[in-house]
Amino acid sequence: MKMYSKRILTSALALGLCIGMTACGEDKIADETTAETTAVTTTTPETTSETTVETTAPETEAEKLKLNADLISEYGQTFAEISAKHGKIIEYQILKGGASYRFETGYGWYFFYNTDYLNPSVWGTIEETGERIPLPDDDFRCIDLDHVAASDLFEGDFEYYTYDEIAAIDGITIKYDDVSGGLNGDEGYELHFRYDGFSHEKLGFTDDRVDIGLYTPVRGRVEPDTEIDIWLSPRIAKKYLNITSGD
Repeated sequence: MKMYSKRILTSALALGLCIGMTACGEDKIADETTAETTAVTTTTPETTSETTVETTAPETEAEKLKLNADLISEYGQTFAEISAKHGKIIEYQILKGGASYRFETGYGWYFFYNTDYLNPSVWGTIEETGERIPLPDDDFRCIDLDHVAASDLFEGDFEYYTYDEIAAIDGITIKYDDVSGGLNGDEGYELHFRYDGFSHEKLGFTDDRVDIGLYTPVRGRVEPDTEIDIWLSPRIAKKYLNITSGD
């Protein structure tokens, strides 16, 4: 009886140990499974990088370099029109073989085709000096506008404009730029170009040969005080302005 009880007790202990080990194994498996699941489901967050692309806004019509339309409109106007607009004459001199005039509010020196400065039909007086000067007839047209400051010909404030910027203006065609003897023999550079606004089609007397020229000491740069001449040979104007005298 005692041997039987001892055997039962031994079996019970063995069974309890087995159950305990089984439970322990199950816990271990559960833990490993959980760890595996965690390892599988855990992901590293992605880093999103942002790339900034710089873009240049397209140039608008308002930003484009333009010529002074008011000045451009004066080329080809008559002495009467220029006088009415710019007031009295303040200076007179002989330029390019003819009489040229500066007005109170003008842009430069104005040359009116066919003015006879030796035997004029009309005389005038410069008020400040009392100098007596020959005057153009009222219907004589301006074919030269000389010593115009670049700041008057081009719109806007600027430190300087490049030749490329000038060439990009609507209606401008560059003729050439070259080394020049310059003023008083100083070395410098010349730029010459044409403008569609001075075409023969629009003005009727230019043969599309109005030259816009400038001299600058620095090649490729046109500064505000750079002087510009707008010029047409009188021989060309003579063919169309129905005037046979003078040259």
